[in-house]
Amino acid sequence: MSQPPTVLPFIDSADAARFEDVTVCAGGATLLDGVSARVGGRGVTALLGPNGAGKSTLLSALLGLRPIARGKITLFDGAYGPKSAPRGAVSAVLQDEGAFDGMTAREYAALFAALFDDRSLTAKILAASALGERDARRLEHLSGGELRRIQLAAAVATEPALLVLDEPTNHLDPAARRALVASIRALGETRAVLLATHDLHEAERVADAVIVLVDGRVRACGKLSALCEALPEDKRARGLEGLFEHHTGATLDASGAIEALDEARQPAPSTEARRR
Repeated sequence: MSQPPTVLPFIDSADAARFEDVTVCAGGATLLDGVSARVGGRGVTALLGPNGAGKSTLLSALLGLRPIARGKITLFDGAYGPKSAPRGAVSAVLQDEGAFDGMTAREYAALFAALFDDRSLTAKILAASALGERDARRLEHLSGGELRRIQLAAAVATEPALLVLDEPTNHLDPAARRALVASIRALGETRAVLLATHDLHEAERVADAVIVLVDGRVRACGKLSALCEALPEDKRARGLEGLFEHHTGATLDASGAIEALDEARQPAPSTEARRR
């Protein structure tokens, strides 16, 4: 007889994840350098930084997909490590899920149901994705918004306590982007969501807290409101854009996406701002 899946409705914790002096190296390069940060037990934490900042590396380490050279990552108030959390407690939608190409949306949903030995999850995932008859289409033939809907539906089917999202709105049209951002905001009301993005306007609409990462180092970490309140007056009114510019010297394009960093203006990494 197969063992029933461990599906958790919600783990109520002060910290969904904590990084302590985490360093990750590969090929002689340091990808993360002494990262210390926390993700609260509920709400949306935006992981911000330009391309190459180390956002995807940090998420991979959190998910147990990449080894760390030094430091510690703990989950749910230190009860678990990345590879020891109960099944279903942590879920993710990553940038590259091309391994599932060739599957229909229905087959994709059935695969996730099989992983948790619960056939009822197939119908749950398909209903949440609202694809209708398009669930017979192969994943690569869905629109960007449709693909993200079924990926997100599969990721939350087990009611994870921590949901990890890596640039989920990339390549979406404006309508699909708005719908997905609204879904992320709603999910953060009942669980912890760690959202990696380089779009500050998008992050400001959903984030309760932020982690600013540049060149593998944390520049700021804490509640968005507290971090903005501590800014110089000329930057405070600009919210997250002012916060990011203050800590990184970044310039933004018209859409709020991170365009470039002014290396000469980058301050030393800040100490972690504690949540109030």
